[in-house]
Amino acid sequence: MSLLEGIKLPASTLAISAGACVAGGIVGGLIMKRTAKTTDQLPEKWIKVGEIKKLNVYPVKSMSGVSVNEAVVARLGLQGPNNPLLRDRVFAIVNAKGVCVTQKQCPKFAKVEAKVDGDQLHLTYLLDPSINIAVDIPTSAEDAKKEKDVTVMGEKLKAVDCGDKVAAWLTKLSELPDIRLMYHLSEEPQRSPVKRNSRFHTYREEHTGTFQDETSYMLMTDESLAALNAELETPVSHANFRPSIIVGGIPEPFSEDFWGFIRIGGEGGPVMKASLPCQRCVMTTIDPETATFRTDGEPLKTLYKLKRKVGDPKVSKLVGKSAIMGAHFGGFQGVGSVIQVGQPVYAALL
Repeated sequence: MSLLEGIKLPASTLAISAGACVAGGIVGGLIMKRTAKTTDQLPEKWIKVGEIKKLNVYPVKSMSGVSVNEAVVARLGLQGPNNPLLRDRVFAIVNAKGVCVTQKQCPKFAKVEAKVDGDQLHLTYLLDPSINIAVDIPTSAEDAKKEKDVTVMGEKLKAVDCGDKVAAWLTKLSELPDIRLMYHLSEEPQRSPVKRNSRFHTYREEHTGTFQDETSYMLMTDESLAALNAELETPVSHANFRPSIIVGGIPEPFSEDFWGFIRIGGEGGPVMKASLPCQRCVMTTIDPETATFRTDGEPLKTLYKLKRKVGDPKVSKLVGKSAIMGAHFGGFQGVGSVIQVGQPVYAALL
């Protein structure tokens, strides 16, 4: 039997009491109820579902990121604990109309390493490291006066142009005309909910980030990736999906589809609220090692075949037959807390 056919996730009406979980020795393998009446109240009952295996920060949207052992849970996404200028997806490449350009237009970006060192952004083309550039991060009050309109996922926000030198470097590398590097200087959200997200009763305006497609955090699990890879001739990695938080040690793949809230660490740890499932696009078919599109359409092709519920019946209806991998979250409590690789992750019982 195909693994995809064999996965039988619990129905969205399944309810598990905390007492039953403790008495039976059951942990995160049992997936909890997420009702249509999603609450914004802090949950009282939690189940340990795994632990943090990896934390990723992607300074530039659509470029390679950096793995960190610890990070600050900031309002707009993960942030470096020792350098506040290391922030998730605060740089974006745009065309002459100010619209974001991604790997879909230039797969080469998959092999551009983006690192923040002090007050500079360093870009290196990993297939030829001699092709590199350092960019001063615009952070002054004068820089703020130079903000321009940028469009990401149909939403307009303000960003600062990083200059002609890096624009010329990116234009030469990508062979795309008139592209610029823009910086999200503000530490406050600028984006408003759009119709595609406002349809989800689980989504909140405060979940918006900087240049992320949907929300400030995206979570995946090792077990879900392994279940997908069991169906593929050529396995893929988390790099195909670019999550900021990777959780491991969950007994069942795709359990994350049913988590209404997660808490990282013990009592008092930061809490994140589930916002919406991550609906995948053709960018997942770019091989992160070669920076080229795969000719077989994978892993997207197989993800479309994976028919499963995503926890809440209303959410399942909205995503329909989309290719789902991972879940979007937004900060709920404990913004400013530091999280670390190895910390336990708990999910709420709703």
